[in-house]
Amino acid sequence: TEEKDPIKILFHIFEMDKVHMHGPEHHSIVPGVLLAAYRNNGGEIDLDDALELAFERGSQVPGGFCGYWGTCGSAVGTGIYASIVLCGSPLKQETWSVPQTVTARSLEAIAAVGGPRCCKRVSHLAIEVAVEWTKEFLGVAMPISHPRCRHFKWNRECLHDGCPFFGRPE
Repeated sequence: TEEKDPIKILFHIFEMDKVHMHGPEHHSIVPGVLLAAYRNNGGEIDLDDALELAFERGSQVPGGFCGYWGTCGSAVGTGIYASIVLCGSPLKQETWSVPQTVTARSLEAIAAVGGPRCCKRVSHLAIEVAVEWTKEFLGVAMPISHPRCRHFKWNRECLHDGCPFFGRPE
């Protein structure tokens, strides 16, 4: 896609048949969406290679990570994105902590809303945080839309009015 708005990209992907209401695919979707939007807004990356890395890394984060390991896979996805953009590694001192900042900020935003799980909500929250982080740390601004959630009817655990996207005007 040439779309610059990561939330529009995210919602397009959410409509795909293979994307479930909840599931570990979101752990790869978040960094993939961010990488595409980053490139489409002037960020310098080889998108095909970056998406392959995002899928490989995101696929290693198991389902239920939020409830069983104490960290949301979508937040981890923002760290995956940052690490790929920065060519980070466990051994690079200059970039080691930087991806962790976006992961931490994403976790704070996700935890502030509370649970139980909603992979759509946490993906949306994580991407909003990563957009702010990208401008601050990488100097790349991304437009961001604020659509209302369209997935609540398929989520038995929906927070309804407790979710920042539930009653949001279009």
